[in-house]
Amino acid sequence: MEVRPLVRNSSKTVVKAKSQNFQNSRVWIGLCLGWATLFLASSLWAGSHSTKTHGYSFFGELNYPADFEHLAYVNPDAPKGGEISIWGFGTFDSMNPYSRKGRAAVLASAPFESLLEGTADEVGASYGLLAESLEYPEDVSWVRFHIRPEARFSDGSAVTAQDVKFTYDLFLEQGLVSFRAVLSEFVQTVEVLDSKTVQYTFLPDSPLRDRIPTVGGLPVMS
Repeated sequence: MEVRPLVRNSSKTVVKAKSQNFQNSRVWIGLCLGWATLFLASSLWAGSHSTKTHGYSFFGELNYPADFEHLAYVNPDAPKGGEISIWGFGTFDSMNPYSRKGRAAVLASAPFESLLEGTADEVGASYGLLAESLEYPEDVSWVRFHIRPEARFSDGSAVTAQDVKFTYDLFLEQGLVSFRAVLSEFVQTVEVLDSKTVQYTFLPDSPLRDRIPTVGGLPVMS
């Protein structure tokens, strides 16, 4: 009986191993591309999907609905008119609380109104005052304010998106240093989309929680 030695086909084994490694590499590359595509799609969705609402709260749901008539702690039938006396330390020589010159009086900011206004019975919430509604994406990379058609200045002229941008530019150029410092930490651009719509785009590293309340709380001047 003739005994023949067992001879392995090493060339075929090497080719098969290389083919298997190549297939594994293709699987890993496919998985990586799939995850990258999913991450990109979710990022784009977060930036494009927006919420339109009558107010903003970083902590969740708002207490008041869009059609609320008055705040719970306010008596809409209270007597109107009369005088009020407020005490304060020191003296004043200006009624402009946003100017670099002079010392402003107590409550000097009362005549100025903003796009959003907070309430006394809710923490971290703001509702539209001059703004009828606001719109923002899930990542809060920007916010868009829609100004009320009936919003007016004391002289009867309409409040416009141009007034909002004018006030922002004025604060950067001539306003208090503290205002300029805060705004430069949050805002990247301010755009007038139409006469009643203005959009703030935020810097990526700005604090997420304070973005909308910061710009929404700025006074609007003409």
